[in-house]
Amino acid sequence: MPEQYIDMTTSDRECVICQKPRVSPSEDDGQIFRIQGKYLYICPEHCDAFTIGMGIGRTELNGQVVQALCGLEDGATGWDVKQAVYDIIPLAQRQIQEHKRLKTIPIYSPREIYENLDIHVVGQKDAKTRVALSVFEHVKQIRDNEKNIAPDKHNVLLLGPSGSGKTLLAHTVSQYLELPFASADATSFSPTGFQGADADTTIADLFAKSKNVIQTTEKGFVFFDEIDKLGTYNGSSSRSDMLNVSTQSSLLRLIEGKKVKVPLNNMGDAVQISTEKILFFFGGAFPGLVDIVAKLEGHSGKQIGFRTNEKEKQIEIAKKTYDILGNASLDIMTQALIEYGLSAELVGRIPVIVPLAPLNKEQLIEYLTQIGHSPILRQKYLFFESGYELDFTDDFIDAIVEKSYLMATGTRALVNAVKTSVSQAAFDLLTGPTRKKNGCITITEECLTNPGAYILTPRTQKTRVIKSEVVM
Repeated sequence: MPEQYIDMTTSDRECVICQKPRVSPSEDDGQIFRIQGKYLYICPEHCDAFTIGMGIGRTELNGQVVQALCGLEDGATGWDVKQAVYDIIPLAQRQIQEHKRLKTIPIYSPREIYENLDIHVVGQKDAKTRVALSVFEHVKQIRDNEKNIAPDKHNVLLLGPSGSGKTLLAHTVSQYLELPFASADATSFSPTGFQGADADTTIADLFAKSKNVIQTTEKGFVFFDEIDKLGTYNGSSSRSDMLNVSTQSSLLRLIEGKKVKVPLNNMGDAVQISTEKILFFFGGAFPGLVDIVAKLEGHSGKQIGFRTNEKEKQIEIAKKTYDILGNASLDIMTQALIEYGLSAELVGRIPVIVPLAPLNKEQLIEYLTQIGHSPILRQKYLFFESGYELDFTDDFIDAIVEKSYLMATGTRALVNAVKTSVSQAAFDLLTGPTRKKNGCITITEECLTNPGAYILTPRTQKTRVIKSEVVM
């Protein structure tokens, strides 16, 4: 992180974590810390976690806190800050701090959760609404549950094509609530008795991301992707069927509430983690599920001869846009998932089934140009640090959006296309942080096939660098 973020005057300061500018010198606008001759402004969002480290009371440790915070990536969340602090304080102190924090963890309203998701996830209005409601009910239950009775689970199944935002929804909401998040592909597991990792290893991963604090782990979020590949809808060998059924059973035991033994250190010590209060998300593309739902609802979708029925056209459009899944009742969706090959017991433990639609062209453009974590804005900031304005032509944006839309790859293909297109410019020109304004780089449609075709306009020919376009 550039030194100017630390050495700026107190009247004009940015948060050392997220670079949010200080609005006013009021007490509600964060705090100024002076440590070993350095002044740091910490905004309200990140102030609590920093105060934890300060509260230890050791000068050398406070210096480590400064170093840890300055090493965080741009856009760090409150949970990222806490993790950085927890890395350098003893386990006993982490447990004390987390015990206090979890007792007062905020219960955000469904609308507040939705609005946070809306900042990071393009489209998917219905999915964001239903996820917000499920998370709200889950957090409220674990906060209000003083008798330690297992809460009603609000596990969520997200159905949608690749790149529609399934993992992002789960990860974003966990970051907003400052709770740990772990994810894994369901197809990577081997049932007990077979060589390979099992579903319990994800809980061990969650424990590590909770900095070995059991209480925090037991309130975290877990996402299992590609759950659809455990079904038998597309046909498979009898051995594959057996493995899939066994893996489904292991997942079922987890979400029902199981004591999982996870290693504590390299000395063979272990702890037990209860999964009763962990919120589980499942994701999958489920190719062919829409046809099952259409059949169960009485829509054959078939055409007779060369005659085209308008209603049949509408059904085919609804299939492609996931409208049929979005409008289906819970009973129909449950029946369709069982027919797809998921066990009735597993489906029965996932009460919230949320379809996500493929992103349209307008939404893909919004993702590229407006969402804070979009690949274009990330690359713009990367080049801005080296003194360059990075510009993408409309033709370039239209071309990669059209390609992604036709291939139905969602946002994932866009990330790769942007990185590939700027790769040669990055190799040729990127340096460390500098205040020098070096010029403008233009990425054109030609860069999609030839990254070296970028256009460099030196600073002498372009007198203004548009800093306002950079989103941190």
